[in-house]
Amino acid sequence: MPDPFLASPLSPKRIYIATRWDLGPTHAQDVAAVLEEHHGFAVTHRWWTEQAYDSVGGWAANADRDLRGVAAADVVLILAFRGREGMGMWVEMGYAMGLGKPVLLWVPPEHAAFLQPSLSEATSPFVFAPGVSRWCCPLDELLGGPLGDAPGTRLSLLLRNLATRSVA
Repeated sequence: MPDPFLASPLSPKRIYIATRWDLGPTHAQDVAAVLEEHHGFAVTHRWWTEQAYDSVGGWAANADRDLRGVAAADVVLILAFRGREGMGMWVEMGYAMGLGKPVLLWVPPEHAAFLQPSLSEATSPFVFAPGVSRWCCPLDELLGGPLGDAPGTRLSLLLRNLATRSVA
């Protein structure tokens, strides 16, 4: 049986979208819809549609599917709505970096300090690693488009540009 996470090389750009588990059903789903409907992206794994498990085996199976989704992606988008808060999305970012996948790290303006190099605990050196691009703007700007363009046009162009670059 073919692996559902691997797409044809002729398919649209493949993306994995990561954010906090509790924000996935709203924000990750909204971003995915804009990128798929208006820009031809294919989401490699819709983790936000899965139920939360209360067993080690259930969580391990979820983690495996998440990592396979990252591996199948051309580019990984990290939606860091609350700056450094979250767990799995940072593992997914590190895994993407280890695979040489380009990563776009987005934060809202209220957490812009997270993207500033400092010696405080506000940030991580991995934010500045090769292959990680950073973007700070309001969510409506992230999903908006210039007048007359489809929603998400700016984001789509940035992601496509990142996906064509080699970081390995």
